[in-house]
Amino acid sequence: MEKVADNKLSTYFIPLTQDQIKNEDKSIDYYEEFCKLFVYNLLLKQKVEELAVDKERFQKRLASLEESLSNGKKKRYRRTADKIERHYTCQVCGKSYGSEASVNNHLKLKHSS
Repeated sequence: MEKVADNKLSTYFIPLTQDQIKNEDKSIDYYEEFCKLFVYNLLLKQKVEELAVDKERFQKRLASLEESLSNGKKKRYRRTADKIERHYTCQVCGKSYGSEASVNNHLKLKHSS
């Protein structure tokens, strides 16, 4: 990445003459700092462009994965445990359930010998 920036530097920066170097020491410091910042800016710009390409690739991949997972079927709505009204209780242990089928399943799994 630095070689790319170095090649671009020769097109953007004009070397200072000896007279400019002798008369303006402070401006040289500013000019050097400017050159450094300019190179860093070029490198950052290149990195941002690479990241933008990666982001687009990941977004396409995510969209295809979501599409393959859905397969045209709608997601089933399920109530959370705190929203279920528990009207059915187990006669053996007293645990409450939301449907008669759930109680029967519990009896079969937990209390059958």
